[in-house]
Amino acid sequence: MKIVKRTALWLALMLAIAVIVDVLGSIVCTLLVVNSMDGAYIGYSKQAEKRIVYKINEVDEKNNSNGLAPMILRVVMDDDSWNSHNSLLELSVFTDLDIDESHIFFTKDITNEFSKGIFALVYEDTGISVSYVKTPVGLIDINEFIKLDSSSDFFTELEKNKDATIRVDAYSIDNFTVTPSKLTILDENGNALRSFEFPTDGKIIEKDNIYIKNKYDKHYTGYGVYNKMKTAYKGERKVDRIARDLVPKAEFSQGKHYETNHSYGFASIYSKHVETYDDSAYVYVMRFSFISSFLFYTAIFGLIMTVIFILKCRKKDKEEWY
Repeated sequence: MKIVKRTALWLALMLAIAVIVDVLGSIVCTLLVVNSMDGAYIGYSKQAEKRIVYKINEVDEKNNSNGLAPMILRVVMDDDSWNSHNSLLELSVFTDLDIDESHIFFTKDITNEFSKGIFALVYEDTGISVSYVKTPVGLIDINEFIKLDSSSDFFTELEKNKDATIRVDAYSIDNFTVTPSKLTILDENGNALRSFEFPTDGKIIEKDNIYIKNKYDKHYTGYGVYNKMKTAYKGERKVDRIARDLVPKAEFSQGKHYETNHSYGFASIYSKHVETYDDSAYVYVMRFSFISSFLFYTAIFGLIMTVIFILKCRKKDKEEWY
């Protein structure tokens, strides 16, 4: 009976430690990370239409860009999952995080295929280093791309060389949505490593200077196609469902307006943001999980508590013996 009581007491103390660490982590993470991230994303509703409605210009002496540069902003602010696992210091201050993001851009009258999703940028290489800025072609919908035959083989190959150059040898395009028909992964010297073909409807365009902007980072996705596919394979996440539920709460009648709310879960914080600017709107939801820091501190304080608990139990047992 004594063992059962002591086990129950030890479990209660561990639970108390877990709750305290969770509350402490939520406070510290909110102050150090969440509040700053909230501030960084305010104001993007003003640019909502530019991020989902694209207009192409003819590249000539007057225009050195085709006008599709806003696609870049959509690519780097799409649905994402990333982390900030960098150092013991971050682990110790609850900023060693796993982060899920969901972004929705729309207007009072327009919600289209670019309003929400995961996107990769396709561009024409014109021989200059910023071709992806000057001459974008369109966007690949990664959520749809992973459904194509051979996409899993492409992902497996890309996993071996995440920072590889990806050439689009053939593709179809519909309203700036690019569907690859043939992709080739190149090595650092431009030699073909492996090609992949995909079933594609519509008119097939074949060129030798079309590429997918790809840059791998082990923490932040950005242009990284491998990380984008990895996020897409997760399917719909909780942040995606919450973001969709927030869309009807955009109040266009209020002109320029925004509202940010936080909610708290187990070793996690949700930041929910809705803003409008005239007839444009933007919704984002971010989940910050500090589970690594939570386990780190719960283990340390739990170990200390366990040692003290055992010593006290032994002392009590000796006193009862004598």
